[in-house]
Amino acid sequence: MNNIAKQIAFIVVLFFIGNAAAKWELYSQSKSKETQIYVDRSSIIKNNDLREIPFLYDYKKPRGPNGKVQSMIQVTGINCNEYTSKLLSMELFFGKMTKGESIGPLKANDKDRWKSIKKAYIHRIARETCSEPIPVPRERLTKILEKK
Repeated sequence: MNNIAKQIAFIVVLFFIGNAAAKWELYSQSKSKETQIYVDRSSIIKNNDLREIPFLYDYKKPRGPNGKVQSMIQVTGINCNEYTSKLLSMELFFGKMTKGESIGPLKANDKDRWKSIKKAYIHRIARETCSEPIPVPRERLTKILEKK
């Protein structure tokens, strides 16, 4: 599939993710409980070792441009083979739970690199969606063992 076709397909996927038919389930929250993080499992795209996972961030207090952003859909790519992730796109909303006006979708910059997964909720979704078991990274395992 060429780049233009991929971009069009990606925008179509974001459109369907953002609409009212999405089945967002509460998945995680920030430590401060200021941000609720949802996932729509029916919109997860699996392509060999790659996953595209839509997350909805719903904020208690508006943020972003002019302090008006109340929610955001972020599509995160996960490479199951390398256990890495990267931002693929985002769309900002001026209302709660993707309501109201929006900005985007904004495609990630091609300079964005695949990086080791650092956020706990992305570790969890990677373990759930990748077909092979994913090991806990050594530095995290060391911290877990030190606590005992």
